[in-house]
Amino acid sequence: SLTSTTDGLFSQAMAPSVTPSAQANIPTTRAGTVEKTEMRSITVRELEEVVKLVNAKAHEWRGRRPARDAKGQPVMEDKIADGQPVMEGGKVVRTQRFEEVPLTPDTFNLHDCNTHIIMPSTAPFQCSFAELFCTAERKPDYFVSHSWNGTV
Repeated sequence: SLTSTTDGLFSQAMAPSVTPSAQANIPTTRAGTVEKTEMRSITVRELEEVVKLVNAKAHEWRGRRPARDAKGQPVMEDKIADGQPVMEGGKVVRTQRFEEVPLTPDTFNLHDCNTHIIMPSTAPFQCSFAELFCTAERKPDYFVSHSWNGTV
């Protein structure tokens, strides 16, 4: 089982959308610098800490999702720039409308993870998420790809 402490958790000053949580142990400082991107790995335990944070906090956050009409079809609208419709080839460019929706652990995806966890925790240090955990190069055992729209 994983144990968590209040040391190293997100702070209010660093990430306004993330509040300290005794349920997850995500570092609030950069552990090190790893020059080679391919050596910036994170462990299963570190991923489990992210899942703990999602489970504890997702209900407090909102996410951006494509708007749908009553039939489940995407809602399209004219693309506007500087107060005017954007034209291409003599036609108004149409774009999909998005809306903010409440999140749950079951709807929380990697776009949400990036918005609410990764960017707020890494922006102050201009580092990768792995560098919050890594003090030196860590050669990965596996490479796991992902879909940004898949749930965490």
